[in-house]
Amino acid sequence: MISAHQRLQNILDAAPPVADVPDASAYGIYGVGELGYLTLDLLQRADRKVSGLWDRNQEQVGIFAARNGLPAGLADADKDQPVIVCVSKVPYGEVCAEIRARGFTNLINFYDFAEKFEAQTGFDNGWRLDDVSEGERAAFNNLLSAFEDEISKDHLCEFLQWHRLRTSGGGRSEFDPVLNERYFPDFIRNILRQDESFVDVGAHTGSVLRTFHDLTQGDYRCMVGIEPDPINLSGAAGNTADLDNRTQLMEFGIGSVKRATPYIMGRNYCSSADAAGDQVITEIPLDELNLAPTFLKIHVEGRELDVLASAAKTLHNHRPIITATVYHQRHNLIETSEFLFRHMTEYRYAFRCHSHLGSGAVFYAIPVERA
Repeated sequence: MISAHQRLQNILDAAPPVADVPDASAYGIYGVGELGYLTLDLLQRADRKVSGLWDRNQEQVGIFAARNGLPAGLADADKDQPVIVCVSKVPYGEVCAEIRARGFTNLINFYDFAEKFEAQTGFDNGWRLDDVSEGERAAFNNLLSAFEDEISKDHLCEFLQWHRLRTSGGGRSEFDPVLNERYFPDFIRNILRQDESFVDVGAHTGSVLRTFHDLTQGDYRCMVGIEPDPINLSGAAGNTADLDNRTQLMEFGIGSVKRATPYIMGRNYCSSADAAGDQVITEIPLDELNLAPTFLKIHVEGRELDVLASAAKTLHNHRPIITATVYHQRHNLIETSEFLFRHMTEYRYAFRCHSHLGSGAVFYAIPVERA
């Protein structure tokens, strides 16, 4: 059995494929979950139409079609129509085989589609690891060496294989993303205490706050959700309305310094700071909120390093468990992990992809006194 470092070298040495995304006036959509809705939004932003819908769940296809005024089903008469495959919770190759069995051959991965139209949509989660620098090779090898468990090494190889080669199989065995455990895999759940102070930066509509509450059966000190998008924050208020006053929501953007920053708002889970944004909000450093987290979760669409840099005193004084998403942009994983390696001594590290296609990737940092 080859080592994780050899698997990594094989992935980075392999030639990446060339993405072939036709510039069509209309595209079919396979998958009517969260990615399906995001795809519809991106198609509209790129001024493209939807030729039809398909999913294993035909009931959801009907709901999606009726809600958005779209044709349900793909027209079998046009087998050459481009179909965007919008899945992350089931193996991509398995779904493509199912679509090809119906005779459709012009299949496009969602992330390749988004990359082609990035200029119009501003969505770049599907970044490709094409030209790899020596610095990146060294950083990825350092990451492998930092992980004590083989699952983290397997997930890192899977993550990099997808972004490099657009295929699965980077690990030693069949990849299991453990879809329902994002931020709370077993090695986190097993060390939760009754005095946790949970701070959620990028709280979105409050689903992670709710999950933390349910996992702990309400046995914690407090929860704080921080979210800059007022629409998302309203959803979080609804999601946590039945909880007591130990739960607090804050409408802030978090940044390394206090400054006015343009944001794109109202885009659900894609709301974020962006130079093209038409709403300006004041970002503040996390340190200025004088919080005392024992558990810090960060999901801010690629600006996780800014949050960490804004929290130097908080991190030093309280040594929280840290879970940070690291998949939105190519540099996120390296810069986030290297920041923590430099500044958080006596921590243990893990890595998990909680979806297929190199998405849902979370970097975990656990103080040794909690491990």
